[in-house]
Amino acid sequence: MLARAREAKGEEEMAEDPRKLLPEEDFLRTAVDVCRKQTIITDADIVTRFPPRDIMVGFKDRPDRRADLLGSCTGMKRATASRLPPEEAGHLLMATLDEGDTSPDEIFRVLTSEDLVRHHAGQLVWMLIFTSKWPGSDKPEHRLAMAALLASVIDLHLLDGNGVNTHYELVKAIGRAQFTSDRIPHQKRDEILAAAFALGEDEGKPFLGKTLFTVLPPPIIVNLLELAVLELGLKAVARKYGWESKPPEPVIAPPTRPVLDHEEVVGDDAFEGPPPSPAETSTDDGVLELDADEPSGVHPASQEPVPLANPPPGALDDGIFAGIPVATSEDHSGRSDIAGFIAGAKKAGSSASSMPISGHGDGGVSPMPTAPTPGTLPIPGGRPKGPPPPPPSSLIKRCQTKVTTAKEALKTATKAREDAERTRDRKFSPESELALTAAKDVEVAATEALKAANHELEEALKATGH
Repeated sequence: MLARAREAKGEEEMAEDPRKLLPEEDFLRTAVDVCRKQTIITDADIVTRFPPRDIMVGFKDRPDRRADLLGSCTGMKRATASRLPPEEAGHLLMATLDEGDTSPDEIFRVLTSEDLVRHHAGQLVWMLIFTSKWPGSDKPEHRLAMAALLASVIDLHLLDGNGVNTHYELVKAIGRAQFTSDRIPHQKRDEILAAAFALGEDEGKPFLGKTLFTVLPPPIIVNLLELAVLELGLKAVARKYGWESKPPEPVIAPPTRPVLDHEEVVGDDAFEGPPPSPAETSTDDGVLELDADEPSGVHPASQEPVPLANPPPGALDDGIFAGIPVATSEDHSGRSDIAGFIAGAKKAGSSASSMPISGHGDGGVSPMPTAPTPGTLPIPGGRPKGPPPPPPSSLIKRCQTKVTTAKEALKTATKAREDAERTRDRKFSPESELALTAAKDVEVAATEALKAANHELEEALKATGH
């Protein structure tokens, strides 16, 4: 009983006398309040970025705040709620939220912006504030929010230090030329010039950024300059306090994918372009060989191939192959085409030029060609016989491969998220929390990629009549 009384007393002292917020934490608190007021972020957005489990783990040293949340959202008695470990309290609050017995609005009747900045990394709060990239738009509520944030930076002197002051650093970050551009009315530019003369002539002081923001305070300047330009001043604050850099992403090994029938080398290029129609190879002896895996109507090769018969003179220059370039050493496609066939036919013709051919020369008769060796297809005159084998459905194969790759990526991302959760649970720290957030983002992206790949496969099946 005595120990419990001391614990309760400690909780009361902790609740009544929290440490004073640092200036940068006060800025983030103000930013969250302003963005909620202007509906730039909602309570649902905050719960997405800070799920109940993360909120309760952030309150690992504050059983009183965990009890406040559970009492309000679940009706649990305060004494019982304060004894639950942070992880169990988080699971209970999450289950209550999933079942619809509470809502983000109910959570934030208890949770405050000060709780967020006290118990979570500033980098995460910064990401929450700018998750929608609102400075890129031009809405009245966004201008009001920017004015409040710039005023908070100035009031809290967040960029002071190292011999410089906040006003000077803001002007440098936004760009000096912006304050004298055509977007500034002539009347305001005249006021800036008059203030510069007054400082130099009357007081013997240089023109300072403070004077500039006196002529153009935040509520005025947000209506003159673009919000994306003014955001540069806020990013200078983020850089100073280490908020702007992205959290470290978990290392995910690239998933392997199955090798397609027509591929020789697995790589990114294997996805581009249709596969070869029949898998042909041209040998130095001018023999056209067909892959044993392709539907050719013949048995796999088991003996030496027979060279092609000599084509009729002019067939390569004036006939059906006229104008087709001969294959060269620059062809790195890994497969032969009709030009490769012509090159082999030319070589075969030169080696058999002594043989008389019917209809040419001295009227001799060409000898009968030998029987085709299994696995080869002698083509008299260089002209292919019979219809070519049907090409594989490369579009569907590529889509199926994308689906397989996306499934592997999602599986890997899910495992990385689970590992990050276990690491965070073993030893809570801002770094482990950032790593978990990054892992969750990767898992969401992998889920969306799988959805897109499945949709692409469905469209390909429809387009090909499957």
